[in-house]
Amino acid sequence: MADGEGVPDTVDALRMRVGQALAGAGIEDPAVDAELLIGHVLGLSRGQVQSRAITRAAVAAAYAERVLALAARR
Repeated sequence: MADGEGVPDTVDALRMRVGQALAGAGIEDPAVDAELLIGHVLGLSRGQVQSRAITRAAVAAAYAERVLALAARR
C-alpha cells in the first residue's frame, strides 16, 4: 500500500481496504463484494482478482480510486 491513508497501490491492499469499508457498512459478504468490484473496474474475473492479490500485483491509482468510489456508493 502506498501509505496508511493513501490510495492502495496493489490489488491485495485494495481488496483489504475495500473489504474493510464494506464490512463497516454492514455488507453481508464484504470480501466477495470487494473482489467483484475490483474485477468490474479492472475487467477481470473474481479468480483473476484473487490471483493478482496473491501475487501483490500493482494497480494504477486511477483504477484504485474508481474502486474506492464504487465501494463508497455501495
